[in-house]
Amino acid sequence: MHALQLYETLKDTTGMLAMNSALAYSYSMQEIDQRSIGYYQRNLDLVRGKRPDVELDIMVRIANRYKSLGDIAATHTWLDSASHLMRTRGAVDRERSVNWMRGNMYLDEGRCKEALEQFQLCLEVLDTQPENQAGKSWMRSRVAMAHNCAEQYTLALRWANEGLAMADAHGLRKEMLDNLYPLATAYEGLGDTRMALRYYKRYHALLDSLINTEAASKLTDAALTNAFEKEQLADSLLAVQRTHVADAVLAKERSRRNLLLIIGAFGVAFGIFSYRQSRRTRRALHRSDELLLNILPEEVAHELKDKGRAEAEHFDNVTILFTDFKGFTEASEKLSPQELVEELNTCFSAFDHIMAKHGIEKIKTIGDAYMAAGGLPTPNTTHALDVVKAALEIRDFIAEGKARKVASGLPYFEIRIGIHTGPVVAGIVGVKKFAYDIWGDTVNTASRMESSGEVGQVNISEATYALVKNEAGLTFTSRGKVRAKGKGEMEMYFVSGSFSEG
Repeated sequence: MHALQLYETLKDTTGMLAMNSALAYSYSMQEIDQRSIGYYQRNLDLVRGKRPDVELDIMVRIANRYKSLGDIAATHTWLDSASHLMRTRGAVDRERSVNWMRGNMYLDEGRCKEALEQFQLCLEVLDTQPENQAGKSWMRSRVAMAHNCAEQYTLALRWANEGLAMADAHGLRKEMLDNLYPLATAYEGLGDTRMALRYYKRYHALLDSLINTEAASKLTDAALTNAFEKEQLADSLLAVQRTHVADAVLAKERSRRNLLLIIGAFGVAFGIFSYRQSRRTRRALHRSDELLLNILPEEVAHELKDKGRAEAEHFDNVTILFTDFKGFTEASEKLSPQELVEELNTCFSAFDHIMAKHGIEKIKTIGDAYMAAGGLPTPNTTHALDVVKAALEIRDFIAEGKARKVASGLPYFEIRIGIHTGPVVAGIVGVKKFAYDIWGDTVNTASRMESSGEVGQVNISEATYALVKNEAGLTFTSRGKVRAKGKGEMEMYFVSGSFSEG
């Protein structure tokens, strides 16, 4: 933003375009789509009527942001504008972005034939680019998905096998994933469950392999080795220092008359020094332990201290919670930075207390989002119910805060909460400010439960529902199949009940 202000002062259009794009991309990565769209529209104003190819690219990016928001009508409108720009002003869509985006939208809407037409237009261009093997492989996976959509499973197998062969030949792991999924789906459609299972297994094995479980251990080793070497150096310097002190004392002990006095004085001084150093060391160790337990689970912290390393672990079944505030951006514009941080601290401190109460591990906060997991680092059988209870308490806490703020005419937060259960990998990453974190598709799905939910509701997946559906005190509202970003349609449920203890 600072760079943008400087470029605006200099009236440097190229710099302004670059900074607006950077800001738009940053907001899109945080899924703050409206702000992302605003910066893209600023760029559109800068190039409108001057650079049709750049105009076209910006229109496609805006369409993509509206697609993320689920605004299908706006997405089609912007794609139509991009198509009009190509027809009337000769803008060139070299990557056929309009076609593949429109094809993906048609696929989401179940308009199989129209999706296939758009993807085939893209293939015509990509197949003329011998260097773009990734694009050609990926587009074949999309054609296969369109055939699956139309229940043309034999054709889907042909295209997905072509795409997979390209990906295998060039070591394109992501594109292998893209083609393995429609292969499994096609075999399932043909009733060949053995082959379907084979490709689903291969798909999930490749997906799991992309989670680098060794990275956590290697980074932990590096951090501990660095710390150990520093301790060795400090010990060596201390030893040299003590030797010099002893030499100085011996040099002065020329007189027998002064020997006992010097030794006595040295003994007293050393005793005082040792006592003070011991106290400082104990305080430092205690503080170090407190800090370690503040950033790592207790079991992991003990393993780190006892063994000098903490192994990455696979957990078969944990329950993950994500929260996100609605209205955070609007509230942040009405509050001072100090007030905003204080409000977040109040909320997250309450969430921390609720997690500790139910035996749930807080993983991290990301901006105004909060992430926690039940069932690790010590596995248990109650993790799903524990997390649902905690989510309901968080919901009630935020609702009570909203009521107070509304009564006082102050800005308030509302919250969405999402929960999913499944396998994860957990471990320590980083050398500086290292942290305990978790990875896997379960994490992504839990995040989608949050973003696909509604304000004031706890939205849970079918996997979590299966574990808590018979629990007393809980009621469920089936939402049927809901489309989740990047996941397709998924069964979801709103859970309610009150476990708050005031």
